[in-house]
Amino acid sequence: RKFMRRAVLGLENEALNDPDLWLCTTCYSCTDRCPRDIAPTDVIMAMRNMAFTHDIIPVNFLKTVQAIYSSGHGVPNNDVNRAARERLGLTRDPPTTHMYPEYMPGIRKILDHYHLKENADRIVKEREG
Repeated sequence: RKFMRRAVLGLENEALNDPDLWLCTTCYSCTDRCPRDIAPTDVIMAMRNMAFTHDIIPVNFLKTVQAIYSSGHGVPNNDVNRAARERLGLTRDPPTTHMYPEYMPGIRKILDHYHLKENADRIVKEREG
């Protein structure tokens, strides 16, 4: 709610710098339950996009961009997960870029078009030295 109030009051700087902005999981539960038919999730996503244009983004999100660029996944598959999938009778790799690496150039093209990887690398380097 505080993001909606700040947006309405024009408190852009306070809203964009609030670390709570990045806690939303985009599950849309708040949007589904809103008695006023407002879409808070959409407002939060728009505010995140605005924050990104000002380099206001947590390093962990930037590292997720880097992981997606290299593997197609924010949390790449690993041997422990592969073994668990096999025990469940599933393929070792999910039907994603792990199974279809030929889609990686397309993913990288999208990220490159928006300079996401380039900006993530720059910001992480600035913050972590």
